Amino acid sequence: MIIRIKLSRLVIVAVAVAGFLAMACFQVATAQEGQEIIYQPNPDSPLGERNPDGAAELAQFEFLIGNWDVEVTYFGPDGNAINYRAEFHNIWIVDGLVVFQEWREPYTTGAEFRSYDKKSNTWRGNNFYPGRGWWATEAVWDKNKGQMVVTSKKTDQRGVVINKEIYFDITGSGFKIRSEASYDQGETWERGTFELTAQKRNS
Repeated sequence: MIIRIKLSRLVIVAVAVAGFLAMACFQVATAQEGQEIIYQPNPDSPLGERNPDGAAELAQFEFLIGNWDVEVTYFGPDGNAINYRAEFHNIWIVDGLVVFQEWREPYTTGAEFRSYDKKSNTWRGNNFYPGRGWWATEAVWDKNKGQMVVTSKKTDQRGVVINKEIYFDITGSGFKIRSEASYDQGETWERGTFELTAQKRNS
């Protein structure tokens, strides 16, 4: 008898909980009517297109959008060079206000995000490469030289290093990047770990 009473109570509780959840779901659904989230690739939130209503400075990274075949030269700690091919895929996301970059090569793959910060007149970013972690970046467009300069700060076996990636020779079909490094807070610069040439794919 006691067992039956306990089972009955459990059933009552279960029914009550189910009723509560059903009512909560109904209330949420009712509250969300007419408040649909705009998401890509919804035409009102275009994927891969720069937002025309965004800051004019967004155009500074427009050259990078697209799919690229890349020839990389990597300089090892011993100074020896390794040549290999990579792929670079770049699109506009978040309503055309953020640049998403995906890098693929034989040795690593990763993602990079860039968004324009009007207050500092720079591009704030974050890079993520599995096994290497996250690190912040800052990019500035040099209009006099027609170059985009991306900097970051890390620590390696030699100490704290400022890395600089310079996008140059930018055209509608290609660009180049060379890296530079400084171990004295930017007083002097030396050749970095890589340089590359990117060619835009036809499709």
